[in-house]
Amino acid sequence: FADSKMSLLDIAGMFWLFDHFDRRGLKESLAAKNFKDSAPGVAAEAILWYNTKAESSEVNIGTVVHYPEEEIIAMRDAYRDGQIFVGIKAGKTVYAHSHLDAGSFIFDAKGKRWAFDFGQDNYNLYYKYNHWDVFRLRAESHNNLVINPDKTPGYVLGSEAKVVEFIDTPDRVKAVINTSD
Repeated sequence: FADSKMSLLDIAGMFWLFDHFDRRGLKESLAAKNFKDSAPGVAAEAILWYNTKAESSEVNIGTVVHYPEEEIIAMRDAYRDGQIFVGIKAGKTVYAHSHLDAGSFIFDAKGKRWAFDFGQDNYNLYYKYNHWDVFRLRAESHNNLVINPDKTPGYVLGSEAKVVEFIDTPDRVKAVINTSD
C-alpha cells in the first residue's frame, strides 16, 4: 500500500514488523529471500533490521491478521502456491508519504493477482505538480470506489476508513470497512 513495493519479501523492514508484532514462523524464509536472492542493496538494509535471536519453533503467524492500530487486515486460506489472499488497508487518509488509498484492497487467487495497488512511484513527480494532482497518489489509482471524480482529492483529507466489523472464527472470516467519510 502507498509507498510499498510490489514484492513483500523484498522489504527488509519486515524483520522489524515481525519483531514488533511478535510474529513467528517465517523469519528464516524471509531471511533467505533478503540475504541470498535479493537485489543489490536489499541485503545491506536487511542487516539493519534482522534480529539474530533464534525463533522458537512455535509458529504464530496465522492465516488472518488484523492490525487495529493501523487498520490493516491480511487474510489467506493457507501458505502455499495458489493460495487465496486478501489484503485490506483502511485507516486514516493522510500520513507522511501517504496516498489516498484508505479502503483499498488487493486480491490474489490461483497464482494470479486479480486486484492490486500500484504502490511506489517516482518521487521526482511530486516536485513538478501539486501533491494530489499526481494520479498515483489519488484514490482513482487504488481499488477505491470514486463517484464523479474531479480535480479535488476525492477524499475528505484527514478522514478515516474504519473497520466496523471484523470476525475471525475457524469457519468464517469477515471484514467490513466503512469508507463513507
